[in-house]
Amino acid sequence: MFSEFMPDPTDVADTEGEYLEVRLGDSTDSLYLRFEEKTEFSVGVPSGKRLLLHRDTTACPSVSGLVCAELTSSSLPNSRTTTWSLRQGDCVDSAYLPIPSSGKALLRSDSAYDAWEVGEASPGYPNSIFEEGLNDCALELASYGFSDGKFLLKLAVSKCDSAEVSYAAELLDLAGTKTSGTAVIADTETVSIPSKNGLPIIFKANVPEDELPTNDSLDTLLLASGHSPLHFTEIHHCPAEGNAEWVELYNTLPKPLPLLGFDLCSRGTFYVTDADSILAYESILLTRDTTALRSELGFDDVKIFRASMGALKNTADTLALCYAGDTLETVIWTKTEYANCPAGFNPQTGNSENTPGFQGRTQKSLGEAPFTVEVSARVSRKGGDAPRARILGNSTVTLVLLSEAGRKVWEKSVSGGNAWVELPLLGQNPGVYFLKCIAGRYEKTVGLILRP
Repeated sequence: MFSEFMPDPTDVADTEGEYLEVRLGDSTDSLYLRFEEKTEFSVGVPSGKRLLLHRDTTACPSVSGLVCAELTSSSLPNSRTTTWSLRQGDCVDSAYLPIPSSGKALLRSDSAYDAWEVGEASPGYPNSIFEEGLNDCALELASYGFSDGKFLLKLAVSKCDSAEVSYAAELLDLAGTKTSGTAVIADTETVSIPSKNGLPIIFKANVPEDELPTNDSLDTLLLASGHSPLHFTEIHHCPAEGNAEWVELYNTLPKPLPLLGFDLCSRGTFYVTDADSILAYESILLTRDTTALRSELGFDDVKIFRASMGALKNTADTLALCYAGDTLETVIWTKTEYANCPAGFNPQTGNSENTPGFQGRTQKSLGEAPFTVEVSARVSRKGGDAPRARILGNSTVTLVLLSEAGRKVWEKSVSGGNAWVELPLLGQNPGVYFLKCIAGRYEKTVGLILRP
């Protein structure tokens, strides 16, 4: 039987985006279709559960049981009713389609000749609202919480008697600690995932693939209340006249953090996709006009995302960070506190600041730093002992030795531990030097002096 039509797509031309979909039986005869009184055409013997006839077969999704073929018939009318018919052996079906709506699909809501509803397009996938007799088992995360060093996840299945659920969780720590398992769920089941210090986890789960694969899996970030990995580190609420307002966020984790799901609570959303993330120890900027802010900054090595945050008030305002509806952090400023105009302020330190995209040693209040650095001596003399440095922590750190003018004279990547690394300072001319230690976007700079 016919199940779905798309006569009038809006994202592409009709000649590229039109399609129709047929729910197949188990006949071994050729399938024939006819549009109104035009010549009948055949698509052979499709072997599957569904047939998608599309103007552009490269747009066909990879779905089990789906057969794709090119739609070669006349264009589907956009402004009038139409009729279709099909036959395959002894099976026949007809469809009387109403006038279509632009950008919407026509979905079969019953086996009746004229039972069609306007809805969202889902080419190649069954419609879970209207289609009956589907082999479908839906998986969802009913709820979760964090207690006593572990996440407790309540998984639920519906539309089926029971299902075996496979799951895997990755802790966003330096080691990427992983937990996996299976559970047979008839209704709901609670799964426990350990998490040291309330670190977030990436949780994935799935049931065996069925006719409607869009509800077979979960892929979500889980955060523990009171353990936010993302923090406000600068708010530029009253810039100089004509300049853009912006907000800086900092990821305290040693792993990338997906940005989808975070927002500024009721104030506005982030314009991000499921592919956008903030790297380990990286800072990003949020602003209403990314082009204007990029032009003001004049450099490209910081990520900027658009956010619908409205206008930040100079004298008194509130800004909150949320994830999936839960408030993670709130910043309040008044005309007597943080009134650092035209500069911004760092809510973690309370200091006036204008360092977009950069975090330094002032961020200790956010939690444990990814590493600490020790040097054997800050002042060295020609002919004396060479200064040494070592990194304490688990991060891989790049050491860069810079001259006073900012010229790089040496670079080396080291792993955290107790090993000392000799710095080639004695071979340079006397003067002031800087040892920059970098892990992701987190930096520590140590000043060194070489005397004659």
